[in-house]
Order: sequence, then C-alpha cells, then structure tokens
Amino acid sequence: MKSGEYVAATAEELATSTAADKVAGGVSHKVLFRRRGEIRFDGDMLTLRGWAGGQDLNLRSSRPGAADTDQQSSFISTSRSRR
Repeated sequence: MKSGEYVAATAEELATSTAADKVAGGVSHKVLFRRRGEIRFDGDMLTLRGWAGGQDLNLRSSRPGAADTDQQSSFISTSRSRR
C-alpha cells in the first residue's frame, strides 16, 4: 500500500468560487482547495480519507490491473465509508 497527503476541491467547488477567492488562491492554494487528508492506494483501490464530513471516498479502477501500469487509468466511486 502507498499513502500520502492530498489537497483537493470538487469541480463544483472551484466553479462557484468568487473572484476574491481566486485572487486569494494565488497567494495560498488553501483558499480554493479546502479538502485535505490522507490518500491511500492499494492495488486497484484509491481512498481519500475524510473526504466529506469524516467519511472516506473510495475509488476503484474502472479497469482492474491497469492502475499499476497505465497512467491514463480512471477510477470510479464505489462507496463512502465512515473512518
């Protein structure tokens, strides 16, 4: 298993950010990318810990086995689970 830290935002969150948010985001990305936590990759499962309200977001590769070799591999949401 590999792990690290993520800093993220959804497309909707970025689309609804104000002009002032975008200017402030130039100084600190924390203004625009408010989601943070541990990311884990285990085979074909990518887990974003604490994605929404203490719930994890689990993403599974749409092509099992491809995630290890294919940089274009895509992931689909499989579940949200409590920590």
